[in-house]
Order: sequence, then structure tokens, then C-alpha cells
Amino acid sequence: MIKASHTIAVSIGKGRYMARKIHALYRYVAHFQTLPPTNVRKHHAHPSLLNNEQIAQAIHRYLTVLHDGEVSKSLAQITVLTSHDCCQITPVLLAKQVNTVILPALGLDSGGHKISEKTACRWLAKLGYELKEVKKGVYVDEHEREDVVASRSEFLVNFGAYERYVLHACTNCSLM
Repeated sequence: MIKASHTIAVSIGKGRYMARKIHALYRYVAHFQTLPPTNVRKHHAHPSLLNNEQIAQAIHRYLTVLHDGEVSKSLAQITVLTSHDCCQITPVLLAKQVNTVILPALGLDSGGHKISEKTACRWLAKLGYELKEVKKGVYVDEHEREDVVASRSEFLVNFGAYERYVLHACTNCSLM
């Protein structure tokens, strides 16, 4: 079978490594009658505080309250969100909340280490949040409102009085 694997690998422009992978795949399928499980996203299985269910729930609670703009009772302490904090989920606020409220309230000893802003940013991405630019204002097309139409009509009437001062392009004119 190794010769067959090598022939297949050479036919697709690969070498001995690919032949060994093909042979290993063949043996797996022959033994288990199915394809092997995927390894996609399994290389990031590093231990994380976010894997702790109590911490994850506390963070979800905090983010929900922060988004809704309400007063929250975060575990043992009470956190009052000021008006400038409402509806602004930022890595800085999350890191501050985790370091000062959530971890101490759960009694977890972090060994003097705190989560960084970068870690909070990764946690937000892991929880499904994405970084977006906040745009100010909303454009509303109101060019057909009665007062706008009246103002425009008045402007056109007044502008007619100044029409004699407007220069017009003339293609047949010669300049002196």
C-alpha cells in the first residue's frame, strides 16, 4: 500500500511526506470506516480563565448589563454604571471589571496577574463581539418637508433678483 500512496503523492506533485499522510488516512478509514475528526481550531486549546464557567457567566452578565445600561449586582459587589459607560463595550472596561470585581468576587487567586487589554479584546472576539467604528448621527432625507419646500421656493424667488449679476459661459463670444 505504501507504493500506491507514493504513486498518488507523486501524481499530484507531492513527496514522501504526503505519501505517508495518504497511507495513514487509508489505514484510519479501513479500520474505523469513517473519516478522521477534523483538527480545525483545536490547536488553540490553551488554558484560559474564560473556560471557567463561573467567570464566563459573570462576564456575560456584565456585558449584558453594560449593553442594556442598567445597574448590575455583579456577584458580591454592586457596580453602578455611569451614563458615559452605558452601551460602550470596550476591552478596557472588560479588563477593569474582570480584574477588580469578577476575579476577587469569585475568590480566584490570579497570583498577582491581571488580564490585559489585549486578552480582554481576545475574549470579546471569542464571545462573538466585533470591533466596529461608532458613527455619529443619522442622515434623514427630509427634502420634501413643507417648510423645506417653502424655504427653497423663497430662495429661488430671491435668487432671481440676482440673476443679472451671474456670469454665463458663451461659446460664440470672443474676449477683447
